[in-house]
Amino acid sequence: MRQGFGENRPLETARGHFFRSDELLDLKAFLLPCFVFGWDAYLVPFGRNDFFVHVSHDEYWGIITRTRKAYDELFAELDDLKPVESPGMRRRFCMPS
Repeated sequence: MRQGFGENRPLETARGHFFRSDELLDLKAFLLPCFVFGWDAYLVPFGRNDFFVHVSHDEYWGIITRTRKAYDELFAELDDLKPVESPGMRRRFCMPS
């Protein structure tokens, strides 16, 4: 898939792929194999530094936010998916207060 976008470097050299805002369909195509084959992936949105998405090979995905405000905004946007907060994700990605 990467070669189809002109990226010929191996994953060891270029471990990420940048998608423009008009390439949402391409981004979805790149994320789909992560879910199907159980690959780990991170999605870091350009221009925002208050959250990232973690797709795990353990068959779950999560959104990790930096602030409570970002958490509340994203949780509200994903309401149709019926998101559930995971204590395991909290322990893995959050620093104790």
